[in-house]
Amino acid sequence: MDFKGKPTSTAHGALARLWRNIIKDNKLEHALGFLVTRYITKNTSDSKNIRRKTRSTLESDITAKEMTWKKFTHLVFHYLGAVRLDITIKLTFANGRSTVHTVGIKSSENEDNKDLEEASKE
Repeated sequence: MDFKGKPTSTAHGALARLWRNIIKDNKLEHALGFLVTRYITKNTSDSKNIRRKTRSTLESDITAKEMTWKKFTHLVFHYLGAVRLDITIKLTFANGRSTVHTVGIKSSENEDNKDLEEASKE
C-alpha cells in the first residue's frame, strides 16, 4: 500500500505527516495490509445501525495526504490499537521563550491490546 503523494502544508497535512511518521517509526510500512485485514475482521458486524469503514475507505484514510483529527484518532486507537495518546506541544514566542504543554487521551476500548506487537513481527 503506497501513500498518496506528499502531505500538504496545512494543519490536516501535518496530521498526515505525523501519521506517516508513526507508521515509519514503528516499522509498519509492510504490515499495513495485515492491519487492514485485522481491522475489517474485528469490525465486521451484522448490525445495520453501526457504520463501519470499508476496506477501500480505510486504505484511503491510511494513505491520504491530509487527515482530520477524527480520522487520525480513529486510526491510532482502532486501526493501530493504541491504548493512550499523549499530545505534547511546544510553543516558541517572539522573545525566544518556549513553553511545553502535554495532554493525554486514553482509549476506553483497547486496554490490553497486543495487536501492534503482532503486526510489527509480520
